[in-house]
Amino acid sequence: MLLLFLVGAVLVWGGRGPVYRAFFGRLDDRKEQLARVTDAEESLTAKQLDLLRTMKTMGEWRDRSLPNEPLEALRLYQQWVTDLGQTSGISQLHVTPEQRQATGPGWKSISVKITGQATFEQLTTFLHEFQRIAILHRIASLKVESPKTVGPLKLTMVAEGLLFDDGSQKTRLLARTTLAERLSRSFDTVKVASTEDFPKDPPFGVRIEKELVLVTKVDGDKWTLKRAIEGTTKESHAPKAEVEAYPIRDERKDIKLEDVRKALVANPFIKPGIVTQIIDPNDPALQTKLMASVAENDDQSACLYNAQTKTQTVVRKGTEISVGDITGTVVTIEPKYIQIKRGNDVYQLNIGKDLRSMVRADALGGGDFMDFGDMPDGPPGGFRGGRSPFGGAGAVRAPEGGDREARDGNGGGGFRFRRSRGPDSMPGEE
Repeated sequence: MLLLFLVGAVLVWGGRGPVYRAFFGRLDDRKEQLARVTDAEESLTAKQLDLLRTMKTMGEWRDRSLPNEPLEALRLYQQWVTDLGQTSGISQLHVTPEQRQATGPGWKSISVKITGQATFEQLTTFLHEFQRIAILHRIASLKVESPKTVGPLKLTMVAEGLLFDDGSQKTRLLARTTLAERLSRSFDTVKVASTEDFPKDPPFGVRIEKELVLVTKVDGDKWTLKRAIEGTTKESHAPKAEVEAYPIRDERKDIKLEDVRKALVANPFIKPGIVTQIIDPNDPALQTKLMASVAENDDQSACLYNAQTKTQTVVRKGTEISVGDITGTVVTIEPKYIQIKRGNDVYQLNIGKDLRSMVRADALGGGDFMDFGDMPDGPPGGFRGGRSPFGGAGAVRAPEGGDREARDGNGGGGFRFRRSRGPDSMPGEE
């Protein structure tokens, strides 16, 4: 019995594959088929949803597009941009058709060039209204030039609108009508001449001349209004005043002009306010000037003089200096300047200038040296008579000036020095 049981177990174990396939194989095949069909159905559903969204978007684009006849589209768009520019306050405004046009499968684009002058706030208003309106267009290029002195900005823009071959044949860019009666400042209801092409369900935006309003209720040809939105001013409007639809793009409904204007505080075209700089008269770097330098092969040295403490410091190449918050190493000594390395930058200090006046050497474009005038006879960079300029207390080389008796009489060169009368006298003073 044990032997039979063992043989049976071996047979069952060895034949489990065929047995499993015989009883359960078809079930697994059906499960795989079902999974493939489910995946295909989900993929098809996703494609259908994408197609519906695309069709909806295309429908919205056609509603927002320009008329399908290019010449009429250009005329209407040119007039609309002109009205917007005038409403925004742009002066010397010119809107002219551009020759360039783009064409694609089922669509075309037209362009207009906009030139004029405006303040930054007026430009901001124009761009804000341009981008908010639900028209299929864009600013293709924008150039803003600041005035040389004072005055408005010079603007050059190219606006581009899109139209579809199968789009609607519009006679106007946006729905337009007129007031059937006067609208006073205190009224919030008005009667219009026609509601054709305007939305039937409020709320929707409308422009009455320069005032933007929100229609909150429609009763035939009578509208209930929310006056003076978007920072516009509530005004009185005479009968037959122009009324135009003002559709707003959904993605920009929450962007208000007041919020955009807050960006003016950081715009690059507004002249910054007066910055009061507090100068410390006791600043050691401000008090320390380069008064002399020698660039002879055997003597390359310079003299820094502190006018407040009336002390002088002789520096040479490689000398470490520390004056106030300015530290560095002298790397170059020339007749008219020295150069000091601070970190990774090299700064130049000219004769007669204080340490606060140092400028980066790479910004000078070949050197910004102090002019000592003509230097006849004397050897370049040298002192006559073989005498060191630092031979005595307070002896330094001075810039051109002063009476001739106080100068070194050993030569006619442009490098001169004085000997001060004592430790309390300043170089260059009588």
